[in-house]
This record gives sequence, structure tokens and C-alpha cells, in this order.
Amino acid sequence: MQDRLKVTQKIKCIEHHFLWEELSGLCSWWDVPWCVGGDFNVVRFPSERSGSSSFTSAMHRFSAFISELSLIDLPLVGGNFTWSNSSEIASRSRLDRFLVFADWEEKFPSVCQKPII
Repeated sequence: MQDRLKVTQKIKCIEHHFLWEELSGLCSWWDVPWCVGGDFNVVRFPSERSGSSSFTSAMHRFSAFISELSLIDLPLVGGNFTWSNSSEIASRSRLDRFLVFADWEEKFPSVCQKPII
């Protein structure tokens, strides 16, 4: 079971890398305000995952992608997490987020993200 988990984590890591590359390419095609939102299935900081205390390579890569494109990670207002496994001992994470470019934020300055869990 542990080997399967390692393989799954490696595949997810590779998939994230391709997603970051694809989004970087798409963003360069159009000169319009961009907002990319959804479940990225990765957190940026240990504080965004319950029980986590250290940075992972996936966290570093995701933050680097955001930084390289000068994206703004819209703040989460009214909670710390956007996902929970709903079990008795809950695992919670901030997987969902909206990333915007500065020109998008200039057009919609009061937009923020709120959790629905």
C-alpha cells in the first residue's frame, strides 16, 4: 500500500508540473485580465493543511509558479480551509483558491474567497 501511495504522489507531482506549464503558456497568449480558480489539490504553506508542519517540494513548486507569473493569491476570508474529509478526526486543507493577475484585481478590488465547508 505504501508503494502505491508513493507512485500516486509522484504522478500527482508530474501532473501539477504540466498544469503549471500549461497555464503559464496560456497566460502569455492574451492580454486580458486573468483569474484562475479551482481545486489545485496542493497547498502553498504547512498552515494550509491540518497537522502539517513542514514544506514539501510540491508546496515550493506551486509557490514558485505563482511567483513566476506574478499572480495574486486571493485571501481566504472567514476560515482557513476549503476542504475536509468529514471524518471524526477531520483532515482539512486549503485546496481551492483563486489566482489573479494585478490587472484583474484592479478591475475587481473587493473580491475575496470564502470557504463553503
